[in-house]
Amino acid sequence: LATQNAPLYAIPGTPPSLHRSITGDAFAPRNPYCLEIDKVKQPPVFQVSPTHFAKTWLLDPRAPKVEKPERIQNLHNRLRRTGL
Repeated sequence: LATQNAPLYAIPGTPPSLHRSITGDAFAPRNPYCLEIDKVKQPPVFQVSPTHFAKTWLLDPRAPKVEKPERIQNLHNRLRRTGL
């Protein structure tokens, strides 16, 4: 992330089958940072800037406060420096 010509991060695992009903967040089984609620209920959408939205339980005021994975710490500043 935030490095030109760097390989993109791939989410491990396989996408869910579209032939089955999805319970909770479709990414939960593939997300090592998912919360228990992700497995049973879709997350709400939060506006994080005038032009960006995030669908995650981690932004809910009731969510536990967790340390961001190192991969995304200071991501906004890194993106600004590279002009992306």
